[in-house]
Amino acid sequence: MEIIAWTKEISVGVARIDEEHQTLLAMLNELGQAMAADQGGEAVKLTSARMRAYAQQHFKTEEEAMTATKYPARTSHVAEHDAFIEKVLDLEDALGRGESVPAKDLWTFLRNWLSEHIQGPDKLLGEHVCAAGMK
Repeated sequence: MEIIAWTKEISVGVARIDEEHQTLLAMLNELGQAMAADQGGEAVKLTSARMRAYAQQHFKTEEEAMTATKYPARTSHVAEHDAFIEKVLDLEDALGRGESVPAKDLWTFLRNWLSEHIQGPDKLLGEHVCAAGMK
């Protein structure tokens, strides 16, 4: 799997949010490395647990910034967060039932989240937060 480097193009311009996004990027890269070493099955379990903790902290950070700056797209943005959390819960349920979850599927989900959510709605949030004087 490709290793994805943090670049200024990925940055949303808000230090705390960017730091937390780097945590997600690290999870993605670690999962990819585990897959390359034929250890994807174990990595899925670890990544699933890390995704839940990440989502709880990171979405709280973003949603607090939305509230503080009266972000107009809050409802739709939070709906995307809720969909991410639902995916994590579905993943945990599947693992709890002893089902096999392909590491490639999880990697693709996280990669798409990076390219679609972080580079889309999160960029807009970053612009709004910066315009409101928060960095």
